[in-house]
Amino acid sequence: MIPEEYRNKYFDGRIKKKVHRPGRLSMFLNDLSESGELSLIENVIADQFRVLERKEYGGTLLQLIFKDIAHNFINEKGQTKELLKLIFGIEDEILRNGQIKSDFVFYVCRNR
Repeated sequence: MIPEEYRNKYFDGRIKKKVHRPGRLSMFLNDLSESGELSLIENVIADQFRVLERKEYGGTLLQLIFKDIAHNFINEKGQTKELLKLIFGIEDEILRNGQIKSDFVFYVCRNR
C-alpha cells in the first residue's frame, strides 16, 4: 500500500519490499532489553507497584513498517499525511478488534 517513493531505505536507498518481525532468539541475541515478555513484566509491575494508570500505545505494526523508511514521512505533503492517517488507522483497527496486541504500554505507578 505504501508507494515506492516512501520505501527508500535510509542507509542505502534500496526499496523496502518486506516487513520482518524479529523472532525471540534474534531479540535475545541483539538486545536483551527487547526480549522480555510483556506478561512477565506486567506481573512484576503488579507485584512491586500500585498501578494508577495503564495505557496501550500500539506500535506493533508501525515499528516494523517504518523501520529504515521513517525519514521518508518527514514532510508536509498532503499525500504523506493521508498515508500516515491510513497506516495508523489500520493498526488502530486491528488492535481494537483484538487481532494483535499492543507492543507499547505506558504505566503510571506508585510504590506499595
